[in-house]
Amino acid sequence: MRISFWIYATLAVLGLFLSCRHPFFWDTTQLASRQAQWFFDHRFHSLLLPAVIDSGHPPGFGMYLAFLWQLFGQSLPVSHFAVFPFILITIAVLAKLGDRLHPGTGDWLPLLIFVDPVFATQSTLVSPDNVVIAGFLLGLYGSWTHQRWLLVVGTLMLSATSMRGMMATAGLYVFEILAAEKKVLDWRFGLQKMLAYVPAGLLSLAFLLLHYQAKGWIGFHADSPWAPSFAKVGWSGLVRNAVVLILRLLDFGRIFLWLSMGIIAAIIWRYWQPFWKLDHVRRLSILCLVMLAMESFSFLVYRGVNLHRYLGPFFLSADILFVVLLLKSCLSERWKSFLFAFTLIGLISGHFWIYPPYIAQSWDTTLAHWPHYALRQKMIDYLDQKHIPLNEVGTAFPEIGPLHWRDLSQQQRGFTAKNLEQQSYIFYLRTMNDFSDAERITLFKDWKQEVVFQQGFLTAILFKKMD
Repeated sequence: MRISFWIYATLAVLGLFLSCRHPFFWDTTQLASRQAQWFFDHRFHSLLLPAVIDSGHPPGFGMYLAFLWQLFGQSLPVSHFAVFPFILITIAVLAKLGDRLHPGTGDWLPLLIFVDPVFATQSTLVSPDNVVIAGFLLGLYGSWTHQRWLLVVGTLMLSATSMRGMMATAGLYVFEILAAEKKVLDWRFGLQKMLAYVPAGLLSLAFLLLHYQAKGWIGFHADSPWAPSFAKVGWSGLVRNAVVLILRLLDFGRIFLWLSMGIIAAIIWRYWQPFWKLDHVRRLSILCLVMLAMESFSFLVYRGVNLHRYLGPFFLSADILFVVLLLKSCLSERWKSFLFAFTLIGLISGHFWIYPPYIAQSWDTTLAHWPHYALRQKMIDYLDQKHIPLNEVGTAFPEIGPLHWRDLSQQQRGFTAKNLEQQSYIFYLRTMNDFSDAERITLFKDWKQEVVFQQGFLTAILFKKMD
């Protein structure tokens, strides 16, 4: 294995040790901790989850995490180590795929991916999206190198993890068909390519049928806690979601990648040849378009399915395309280094893009959220010192419910959902998007700030109702 792999692997180990005691954060509380807890407590007696934590996704990651808890004990370090193999797979595949695409790409590409706010942050969380990332890359590498068994393994990982993973599997198949332009309409070619997708397809179909037979719904239902996010939008909502999609594509420093890619494409067009005629660039462009189409559909038609990490496979495809386009271009080595550094610094700057409180921010895709853990603990310690029970303190996602859901401390006490009319104390932290503008105005204007903790870009405040 090349030396760059060991360098990136060492950096990944460092990141693991820095984050291995971080509690579960944001959606990982439900998609990892609570689901794994249910399998852990019930000894895997059923493949299906109870309604309160069933978000319609295959529970493969929760089962995997619960299995490791049984083997090594239930703790935060074990939970973080659970995702480490998938991070190593991602690094290895990026290096090998890069070498297949163009000399030097295998050295540059992992660096770009792991400063990207979306992937850098997810790699520090106990998140099933790490499996989706690794599975997608493994499937792509298997497709690109004609190693169909790797494609089978990658798509099985995708389909066992989430419905978005199933969509990514479908996207890989569509990509294979469209990339072979002369055989697009050849049904025999389509069937031949489909064989490697049969195991993942059967797994997906089996889960969806079992789930529908037992629950009567697929994806979500009217009484689901997540039902409001899956409400279909009208034309005005479609336009709004399109604007949000464009913002997500530019957010957290990604605009620098598009600017660099545009400069390269323009120079190649002016002085050399259409950029899509470069070796591999055409296929990667098709991959980007297919994954964007696959992932933007639900993004556009539903009210609240619009987080950055939902676009993970597309972002990966775009990052790969950028590095290949850069290294294959006719630019001098100095200009290549400049544009890569420009993009790299731009993506790093994305971790410092902090929006005003009235704009909801995807805190699970920026390392700026890291002070959340220390501030959360400071607030709990303060409340304990003042003998204020946590269940008398209102708050918002992601801190509602027993502490055990987040820190695996076995403590069943925890904060309750905010109600400014009935509660005397409110715990507010900058990472909480569910405080409305009206609630924030009321708290800062009419309530007393009992204690304030500040770290990094984040502030934690305990508000006390004025007598």
